[in-house]
Amino acid sequence: MRLLGNPPLKMGGLPSEASRNVLFDQMAYYLAQHRVEFDKDVEKAVSAAKEGGMEIFEPNQALTEALAEFVTADEAVLIENAKSRGIENPEALLADYKRIVDRWAALLADVDHGDTDALAALAKAEIYDKLDRANYGMN
Repeated sequence: MRLLGNPPLKMGGLPSEASRNVLFDQMAYYLAQHRVEFDKDVEKAVSAAKEGGMEIFEPNQALTEALAEFVTADEAVLIENAKSRGIENPEALLADYKRIVDRWAALLADVDHGDTDALAALAKAEIYDKLDRANYGMN
């Protein structure tokens, strides 16, 4: 997916539906490209660290458990902070957020994280194709 031209604007400066279609498709592509490039940057940083003499360790069970305990404690703090700011039912918001993260983890499990086109196709199908392209962002 590459932007090859600039579809025309409608009268009044609003983008035409063709322009919005291109925009949504490009947004999916560049979201995926950003993910691929971010992962490459992480790989470069780890390689540079190893070349610089740093040793990379996999977390042991104690560290994994400590992280899980931290996450649980941090979630409690997030919920209390949200309540103190007047957010109603922050537990449900957090549960919904975690459900979405888990759903995306499952969607991404079988996708090559280095394949921009595959990631873009997933983003397009799961995000941008679900938008009402004729009306989204037009008001």
